[in-house]
Amino acid sequence: MINGINIVVLQLGSNMEDKKRMLSDARRHIADTIGEVDKLSSLYESEPWGNADLNWFLNQVVIVKTLLSSSALLVRCKEIELMMGRQRKTTTQYENRLIDIDIIFFNDEVVRAPDLQIPHKRIPQRRFVLEPLVELIPYYIHPVEGETMKYLLDNCEDKLVVNQK
Repeated sequence: MINGINIVVLQLGSNMEDKKRMLSDARRHIADTIGEVDKLSSLYESEPWGNADLNWFLNQVVIVKTLLSSSALLVRCKEIELMMGRQRKTTTQYENRLIDIDIIFFNDEVVRAPDLQIPHKRIPQRRFVLEPLVELIPYYIHPVEGETMKYLLDNCEDKLVVNQK
């Protein structure tokens, strides 16, 4: 936190309809309701993680400055997803989605609550998250793993395709 402003890293993803427009709309809603979008990564096209039958994804990481708490941020992210047409999962399997907004980091905080895990617990296993993180914050040290984003990417065992667009 800097002067009461929280620095948040969000991962945006879409694998339905006009994916590029979905990410653009999500960024606009984030700027309107969460805070200033300070930095954004390139767009990345990636193979679906966790279910090979899904459409390929378009992903992006954004760094946002916000006055919201981590719990209020989660509520706002879910509101944006619903407003954009996201349907909540009906199974335990990964599904196609119009928009997905994940909280990756919130300052350097570690939050372990039933409905919120910060840092996102699967960062080290997901190349589609690490690639854009390394583009923006290669030497940021993961508050749980104690390693930089670059180190985590260099040692990531995920071999799914992730292409910078």
